[in-house]
Amino acid sequence: MTTIINNNVEKKHIPLRMCIVCRKLRPKQELLRMGRSEDGLLHHDQKRTLKGKGIYICLNNGCIKEFLTGKRFRRMHLNRLSGDLAAILQQISENQTGMKGEPQEREQDDKS
Repeated sequence: MTTIINNNVEKKHIPLRMCIVCRKLRPKQELLRMGRSEDGLLHHDQKRTLKGKGIYICLNNGCIKEFLTGKRFRRMHLNRLSGDLAAILQQISENQTGMKGEPQEREQDDKS
């Protein structure tokens, strides 16, 4: 939606959030939001309605792998994932590994 004021076009505000892994600002809709529930587990907050401050992560393979295996996140106790969130992250990781990109390039480098 745009608003026209004095023949100038004003663009709609796009909320930005920061990925906790790579620390890059991105539009909120491009990131996966997670929130901690009362049981202490991180849950996928698809509707973005869980109470408290949520954390956001990019949907790229590098950020997901670092989030799942990084020492920094284990110390923060962010590795306690609910079953639905673990499945979502695993599915994203598998889908991106099968695509052209980093894994296939490494195989070519090994042959050289």
